[in-house]
Amino acid sequence: MASITCFYNPASDKRWSQRAELPAARRRGSGGSVVYDGTFYWVGGLEGGHGEPATSFAWFDEYDPATGLWTVLPDAPRPRDHFQAAVVGSKLYLAGGRDGSDPSIFNATIAEVDVYDFATGQWTTLPASANLPTPRAGATTAVLGSEIIVIGGESPAQAEAHAEAEAFDTRSQTWRSLAPLQQGRHGTQAAVCNEGLTIVAGSANRGGGPEITQLEQFFFGAARPCSADTPPMAPGVRINAGGEELVGKDGRLWQSDRYVSGGQTYTGAGVVGNTEDSDLYLSERFGEFSYAVPVDNGCYQIELHFAEIYWTEPNKRLFDVVIEGETVLQNYDIFAAAGGQYRAVVERREAEVADGTLTIAFQSVVENAKVSAVAVTPLDCVEPPVDYSVYLPLVLRG
Repeated sequence: MASITCFYNPASDKRWSQRAELPAARRRGSGGSVVYDGTFYWVGGLEGGHGEPATSFAWFDEYDPATGLWTVLPDAPRPRDHFQAAVVGSKLYLAGGRDGSDPSIFNATIAEVDVYDFATGQWTTLPASANLPTPRAGATTAVLGSEIIVIGGESPAQAEAHAEAEAFDTRSQTWRSLAPLQQGRHGTQAAVCNEGLTIVAGSANRGGGPEITQLEQFFFGAARPCSADTPPMAPGVRINAGGEELVGKDGRLWQSDRYVSGGQTYTGAGVVGNTEDSDLYLSERFGEFSYAVPVDNGCYQIELHFAEIYWTEPNKRLFDVVIEGETVLQNYDIFAAAGGQYRAVVERREAEVADGTLTIAFQSVVENAKVSAVAVTPLDCVEPPVDYSVYLPLVLRG
C-alpha cells in the first residue's frame, strides 16, 4: 500500500515533491480526499480488494502541510470506499461509494450521505430523504456553487457504467437529476473550470474496461470551454447576502455572504416572482451594515438585488444606500420599486474605486435596511464629455 504524500505545483518547478508519509497503521486506498482551510483530509478507504480479501474503513485523517504532521480524527459514521468527498462551506460531504468488505465487491453500495462539520468537529448522517437516489460506487464528485454533483459510477444494477448525474442542494438537502453523461463511466474525475464541469477518461463497464477517451463538458448556462486559449470568466464578485453559495439559472456562481460588517442575516420561505432565481432573494442581510469589497482600482457596475418578503404594503421599510461616499438610493422602498411583495427588483449603479476597496453602506431610515445580493462587475472607465458651456466666448475686437 502506497504511503507517500506528493504535491505538484504547476506555478513553480512543475514537478512532484514528496512530503510526510501516511502512518503505516492508517494506509489504504480508494478513499476521499479534500482540502479545507489549507489543510488536507483523507477519509474512508480500502485495504485489499478486487479479487482478494478486503477491509473497508471509516477512518478520517488530517494532514497539515505547514507542519508535515498527520492527525487521526473521529471516524466517519460507516466504512466507505470507491467514492469522492466534497466540501461546501464549512462541511465535508460523503455521498456514494460502497463497503468493500462485502465479498460480492459491487453489491454493498451506500445510499446514506454523511456530513462532517469542521466548526463542531462532529459527524452526522442526513435523513433517509436525503439519500443518494441512484446508489453507486466509483462515481465522480464535483461542486458547483452550493450543489454537490455525483456523476457516473458502477453498481450491481447494471453491467454498463452509470450515466446518471445527480445534484445535491446542500441548503434544502434535496437531490435533482441533471442531464446524463453521453457515455456512462466510472473511475475518473471531473474538473471545475469557468463555472462548468469537464470529465474525461474512465471505464465503460462495471469492474473496468473498455477504457474511454471521450471528453464531455457540462454547464448550467452558456457553454464556456476551459482551454489554454480560452480567457477566464470576466472578473467580478457576486455575493448572496445572508446566504450560502448557490448557482443561478444562468450558471453564475453567487458566493456565500462575505466582505461585510454589521447587520444580521435571515432566510425566508416562499417563491419570489420577476426572477428565475427565487432562492437568491429569500436570503438577506438587514439592519445597519456595509460591504467592503476588495477590488483593483478602476470603474465598476454594482447590482443591488432586492425583494420585500416581510412587509405587505409600501412605506414600511425605507433606507439609503451609499456607494463610495455617494448616496445612490435615498428613502428606498423595495415594495414600491418592485411593485409588490415577493417580487425581485435590481438597481444598477456605477462607481470608481481609487483605494482598492469598494464600499457599499446600507443605512436604515424606517425599519431595517436590507439587501438580498450584490454583484460587482468591472467596467472601462470613460472620461466624461467636456462641457464647453462653462467657457466664456472669445470676442475679437478690431
